[in-house]
Amino acid sequence: MITDICMLDQSLAGVADALVLAEKCAAYCELTPRQTLQLRLLAEELLGMMRGILGQYEAQFYLESDQKDITIHLKARADMDIPDSERKKIVEVSTSGENVAYRGVMGKVRKLLECGMFGGPECLAAAGSLMFTGVEFDTYMMPNEWSLKQYMDTISAIQDKAPQQWDELEKSIVANLADDVTVGVHADVAEVSIRKRFA
Repeated sequence: MITDICMLDQSLAGVADALVLAEKCAAYCELTPRQTLQLRLLAEELLGMMRGILGQYEAQFYLESDQKDITIHLKARADMDIPDSERKKIVEVSTSGENVAYRGVMGKVRKLLECGMFGGPECLAAAGSLMFTGVEFDTYMMPNEWSLKQYMDTISAIQDKAPQQWDELEKSIVANLADDVTVGVHADVAEVSIRKRFA
């Protein structure tokens, strides 16, 4: 089952409607009250990530379910009318990681989304490598997709060398609730998907 699509932009006027979609999906999948709360929290985290995105964009929010295996999707496209100088500025901030909104796991996912929207695969790969800042580790290659699960597995293997990254993962609502989060770039669209399999 795929829900209706809720349209979002930088005004975030559609956030309330998006959360209603999440609750309707929970009801359709016959989730328990606790599971419904978890799904809503994941949706809120994804929607909250959109606050502070630099530049103008339009996005589609929807949920897809196969029984109790639910994926929350957010597909975003940058405003193509943005001048190249402004687009370059957004990409530079995204790849440098200087924006304070990039703290924490979802802040980093926001950085990847923004980079994918405005800078494409090369920018996404550069932003992905910055997740390992301060860690002696081989370059993190990410041609067009990043996965939270792969990131967690990598950080778990080098916990002693990456205490800050491990601490962020332990404190992250999304990292503790979701089965996976992926960020991908396809043509001029960047997509974040959060998957949760409810027992």
